[in-house]
Amino acid sequence: MDVKSAFLHGTIDEEVYVMQPPGFHDPEYPAKVYKVKKAMYGLHQAARAWYGTLSKYLLKNGFQRGTIDQTRFIKRQREDFILVQVYVDDIIFGSSNPQLCREFEALMHDKFQMSVMASSSDLVAYSDSNYGRASQDRKSTTGGSQFLGRRLISWQYKKQTIVATSTTEAEYVAAAS
Repeated sequence: MDVKSAFLHGTIDEEVYVMQPPGFHDPEYPAKVYKVKKAMYGLHQAARAWYGTLSKYLLKNGFQRGTIDQTRFIKRQREDFILVQVYVDDIIFGSSNPQLCREFEALMHDKFQMSVMASSSDLVAYSDSNYGRASQDRKSTTGGSQFLGRRLISWQYKKQTIVATSTTEAEYVAAAS
């Protein structure tokens, strides 16, 4: 999801003043400065203010903040869950139940005028390992590719850092990397 004018949704706690922009001069007060009441692009405090506003809203709506990653939020409903990851003014989310995704989209659109950029069905990833193929050190190899739609956007192929003792272990190492 992308947030329209994300930083304008945040409020700042510090006192910040700005000069009159070039091309705009108040003839009565040519040296007047203005106190900023809302966060805006270009301020150092803008991203933090936006994150504070968004996180309060998510917590108020039943989400819990991640313990290790403070920009990750999770909400559980019975056996289902929705996971939300925030990066500046972009949000990626996924759920075990498609209905929770639709509800989250509506929740974010109503409050922040967010729009969905791509559907999760557009992103497909493949991963595989080759157990013990390296003849000198017996380390397995891992390969993977990611597609957005039908276009390859990323791929990797590397030797695993451990010597797997079974095909299953090699597959687990591949899935974790």
